[in-house]
Amino acid sequence: MSSAILQFLNSALLIVGFASALGVLILFVLMENPEANLERQLGCFNSYALTEYLKQLYERKIDFAVLEISFDNTFLLEEQRIDSNDMLRKILHLLERDIFVFKNVNLSLVLISETADKLETAAKALLDSYLNTDLFQKTATLVLTSQTASFSDMDDLFHFLSFVRTLNKDKHEKLIYANEVMISKYQEQSLIEQEITNALLEDRVDVYLQPIYSNLKKSFSSAEALVRICRKDGKLLSPGQFIPIAEENGQIVDLGERVFEKVCYYLKNTNIIALGIHYIEVNLSVVQCEDPNLSKKLISIVQKYKVDPGLINLEITETASINAHKTLLENMNNLIDFGFTFSLDDFGKGESNLMYIVDMPVSIVKLDYDMSKAFFASLKAKQVVRAVISMVHGMGLKLVAEGIETTNEAELIAREGIDYIQGFYYSRPLPIQDFLNFLQAHR
Repeated sequence: MSSAILQFLNSALLIVGFASALGVLILFVLMENPEANLERQLGCFNSYALTEYLKQLYERKIDFAVLEISFDNTFLLEEQRIDSNDMLRKILHLLERDIFVFKNVNLSLVLISETADKLETAAKALLDSYLNTDLFQKTATLVLTSQTASFSDMDDLFHFLSFVRTLNKDKHEKLIYANEVMISKYQEQSLIEQEITNALLEDRVDVYLQPIYSNLKKSFSSAEALVRICRKDGKLLSPGQFIPIAEENGQIVDLGERVFEKVCYYLKNTNIIALGIHYIEVNLSVVQCEDPNLSKKLISIVQKYKVDPGLINLEITETASINAHKTLLENMNNLIDFGFTFSLDDFGKGESNLMYIVDMPVSIVKLDYDMSKAFFASLKAKQVVRAVISMVHGMGLKLVAEGIETTNEAELIAREGIDYIQGFYYSRPLPIQDFLNFLQAHR
């Protein structure tokens, strides 16, 4: 009944069918303010109607399936010749008229039905027709799920659909069936994201320091600051769990600033300098390096604590220099002018383009863990490391070997002229008080 009335109101709407109980909800939305709920140019519902509709479905605990058709908006914007509305109209024309269709933000289409079968049929029809073109292959991704009851509300559902697209971005699949395994991964990630948020709010983000040994001074003269999150039960959340997620969703920016601020606090309020530490290394994430205001933020924090910026060495990675080369260089030059120094971290990992050392104004190069380990296992790797040592020293830079874990490794790498050694052989990363006790014991 409701579907028939809606069809009568606007014959272009793709809403015939779908259980009457659901139709009543849409009818209610339309009767409130019809013009506000229709995407007239396309002949479907708009994002406002979608929001109201899904709110009703979740409040009434009605099962449904959803298919989201999303597009690479960056590509579409670059291709000025593409009429996005015309593209969407062609898609709508191919759909069966027993599915609710909504145009969501960012050009995405959301299809809702009482079962996944209809949506799967619609998706395959799209893939088999006009959409199986070069344009569609470059821009569109379809995500289908019938597990909508697994989510608390609309926002949770769409966060999941976005998560699925990200999870599968390197697989280049056009139609993705979001299954229980993906839901489990998403829920696990959501819990960690919430843990990070709570830890920031409740000051449970801590900084551990790993001592770095100077072969020249024969003492521990520096340290690397490493972020840790303490759960409410007192146990640490593994960095391998939360750092990749924080990098993906942007929380790494807040974590990075918190680490930097705590390092400034330690430098100001402990006797860490008196115990022989000349500087502390602080990692900068790729996301931080892409921020044009990075230098202003860090300088502001240093000024707040009245700390000598020469006591802080900022670590960047090759990935950061690739992704935001110009912005990063501007930030680096501003920070160097203010008194900071820089290290190139993880050298030997990934492409290891030698031009990064040439282009980046760094004073220290850190050998990647795997490269350091390869030195002890392979004659070829040994020759490569020796060549790197010669090259780096020839440029007037210092070199750190990470991942040193035994007496034999420490002795062998020291003979090669490595300036600094870092690894479990000397110490694991330590909470601040344990780190200060460590320095006191090794004076």
